Amino acid sequence: MKTKTTKFHKKLKAYSALAGTFAAVGSADAQVIYTDVMPDSTVSDNGVYMLDLNNDDIADFKLEQRSGTFSSIPYDAVLALALAPNNAIDTSGGSGAASALNIGVNVDATLNWVDSTQAANIYPIPTANGLALSVPMFYEAGNFKGAGEKFLPLRFENLGSTYYGWVRLDVANDAKSFKVIDYAYTDDPDHSTVTGDMVGISEAALKNNISIFAYNNSITVELDPSAAVNGVIEITNSLGQTISTTPVTKTSTIIAMENGKTGIYLVTVKQAHSSYTKRVFVK
Repeated sequence: MKTKTTKFHKKLKAYSALAGTFAAVGSADAQVIYTDVMPDSTVSDNGVYMLDLNNDDIADFKLEQRSGTFSSIPYDAVLALALAPNNAIDTSGGSGAASALNIGVNVDATLNWVDSTQAANIYPIPTANGLALSVPMFYEAGNFKGAGEKFLPLRFENLGSTYYGWVRLDVANDAKSFKVIDYAYTDDPDHSTVTGDMVGISEAALKNNISIFAYNNSITVELDPSAAVNGVIEITNSLGQTISTTPVTKTSTIIAMENGKTGIYLVTVKQAHSSYTKRVFVK
């Protein structure tokens, strides 16, 4: 049985929908395929993470931590390597190193892509595949180094078609370890994607049973009475930082945003086997 929607709630939802149009990107035909790495995967001690963006059992990129010596000088580095000729990493962030982007940035053909044939596999000199480099007392480089959770834009080819995606990483300040948090791509060839956009195949179980809207400096999450009352609500800001985690204990939850700045937030409802994310505008 559906809940009764009051005129007041309709106004709130209409307001939220209007605000959301300013953040909308992409095409209704394209779908974001999102993968949450649970628990987050921490890599250190010369470890490797093989990233398979489209989950076809073929790794598209290799993320690795390297510690060693270069000309007798100790170093620690974190790198990303494209594993196919047309796969590529964005280096628009400058200094010839991989870009570390915030949430909400468009990933498309206009970025400064460097493919596996262009990215020199030299360690520990920071090249186009470098995320972080630490040579104590001598040299520090890389846009990811100690920056917190950031997004690395990625381009890969599958069956002759080009796709765009991202992976969210958290690289230690000393470049001795990094964490893989989640990743996604848009399943429409040559279609752009947006860093942090998580609305994809995992939303199906909740999509028709949930309503999320923002109004008057608060965010409301409403579940249909038939939906399971469990899980958590996570709110992420434009920097990709989780600013609140609220347990789901009832069908209607209002989360005050007194300390939140005006802007776009991602609201994710996570339950045992599904999750749903919506972008809202708080003012």
